[in-house]
Amino acid sequence: MKEPIVEVIDKNITRYTNNSTRWYQHTNAEFHSPTDKLWSVTTILGKTIPKVWLKAYDQKQLIMLLLEGLGIDMPYENTLKATYSKNKDNRPDRISFSFDGLLGDVLTNVRNNVGADSKQKANWGTQAHDIVAKYLKGEHVEEKLFDVDTPVRNSVRSFQDWHNNEGKSFVVLNNLIEKTVYHKTERFAGTADAILADKETGELFIVDWKTGFVGNEARYQVAALAAAWNSHYAYEPESKITKGYIIQLPRDDRKYTIHTVKNMESLGTAFISAVTWHEELQNERGDE
Repeated sequence: MKEPIVEVIDKNITRYTNNSTRWYQHTNAEFHSPTDKLWSVTTILGKTIPKVWLKAYDQKQLIMLLLEGLGIDMPYENTLKATYSKNKDNRPDRISFSFDGLLGDVLTNVRNNVGADSKQKANWGTQAHDIVAKYLKGEHVEEKLFDVDTPVRNSVRSFQDWHNNEGKSFVVLNNLIEKTVYHKTERFAGTADAILADKETGELFIVDWKTGFVGNEARYQVAALAAAWNSHYAYEPESKITKGYIIQLPRDDRKYTIHTVKNMESLGTAFISAVTWHEELQNERGDE
């Protein structure tokens, strides 16, 4: 069995990644033993919410790359909108091609490039997140922007625009940038992009940066991280996170978009139910 990638987050928290599964372990948690697997929020969501939009995205990429292979220029990534159908089991239908000759060669190239394209976009997102975190911590990032691809630079510029417009109303707490949080009693953990404070009221809110598509699971992700944080402050309402936002930072020249996460408490409760389901699944597989 392949050994997981191990990352030491701080003196108490270690993160493990094995393929698409991620978990944390905490050596000093009140209600968790050092060997307990605190499952990643994104891992649980990946097994709970069917990402039907990924199918639509792949269809879109297939068509875009096909047009490119045929010499048809589509300058903007979002010009073409994909659709998908469902079969009787309410699952997305699969795409299959059986063309030969030149068109078959083009389609083979298309298939081979869809996965690479997704990995590239994920890499761009990671780079943008790293630069945004450094910016919020007060580090100088302008020089770093010369060494990244244009989509990364666009996302960071979009963030800076958001920061310059919205920044007047919040305080950046350096120790709460890329903050790993875990639930006090439930077995899950994750990393919050930023936990900020309102300048006037001191109210805490959580922010998640997205450089690509904002799916429904993003709302649950923010709510789950807020629930994990709040579980440690049951008797300290002033220290609880009360608001959540998903800030979309496009990779092209579009302006940022703010998505308010509504009903955070109920979404957090729903996520905890998913944690229980995930635990049962792991027990059946013997993957404790």
